Amino acid sequence: MKYLILALALPAQGEKLSQPQQALIQRNDGRQVWCLARQVLEGAPSRQGHWIIQQELSHPAGADPWGFGALLNQHRASLGLPALAHDQQLADWAARNNAEQNRLGIGHHYSPVYGQVAAWGHEDAADVLKGWLLSPAHRDVILGQATQYGIHQQGRYWTVNVR
Repeated sequence: MKYLILALALPAQGEKLSQPQQALIQRNDGRQVWCLARQVLEGAPSRQGHWIIQQELSHPAGADPWGFGALLNQHRASLGLPALAHDQQLADWAARNNAEQNRLGIGHHYSPVYGQVAAWGHEDAADVLKGWLLSPAHRDVILGQATQYGIHQQGRYWTVNVR
């Protein structure tokens, strides 16, 4: 998601702000970072909807640091499918798979039985999602009847698990 950012700005007098929340923010340099931020709800029209960043986070609690879930859930919603919740156990399993793939030097695979898809060589979450959606077998796994997902990226290896 792209947000207009008032990086480390102070609220203006009379502004009403949201409670602090974790948000994936695209900075002016194009890099996406997780931040603890507050959104301007009421105030000057030129500032409404902007985010005031309180601090950058190295990894969000209870979410994936690549923003994959937000992208996947946006696509699922466009198809009338329910959103998937992040599951840390599935993410841990994905991390183990990436380590094994790296050790063996293998790339893409999918396993509908285990609810797992893996890829190699993608730059970011949007790129890997696009690749998986272009493959009917991978697409069927991530758009199936799951309620949870976990994702991990290690170097150029990506794995997502669903259940």
